Amino acid sequence: MKKIIGILSQVNMSVLLIAFFFLLYDLTLLKLDVFGNRTVGVFYIRELVSLVFAILTVKSFFKIENRYKEKEE
Repeated sequence: MKKIIGILSQVNMSVLLIAFFFLLYDLTLLKLDVFGNRTVGVFYIRELVSLVFAILTVKSFFKIENRYKEKEE
């Protein structure tokens, strides 16, 4: 169980990093006015939502890992 939680937390951390970089990419496109504001706004909202979900899942996995550490000690 601990290995599964470790693997899932690593996957969630990579998703968190990817979502953060896509958010920076969308902000850069918005600042450079490459696309219309409406198109980039949709991408921006999507990446922001994925970033929030990734943060919440990483936070919940850390709580689960801490529970297992407390049980071992």
